[in-house]
Amino acid sequence: KGMRFVGGESAALGRVHEYFWKNDQLKVYKETRNGMLGPDYSTKFSPWL
Repeated sequence: KGMRFVGGESAALGRVHEYFWKNDQLKVYKETRNGMLGPDYSTKFSPWL
């Protein structure tokens, strides 16, 4: 099952907040950046770029 993405600035800012501050994923980015499954593998920012 894939991850659902909602468009718009608010959703994008929510993802940034979740990734960097709520889940503190930046500290493991190098180890997870090429993963394919789950919301915390990679940044998943591309839908908003």
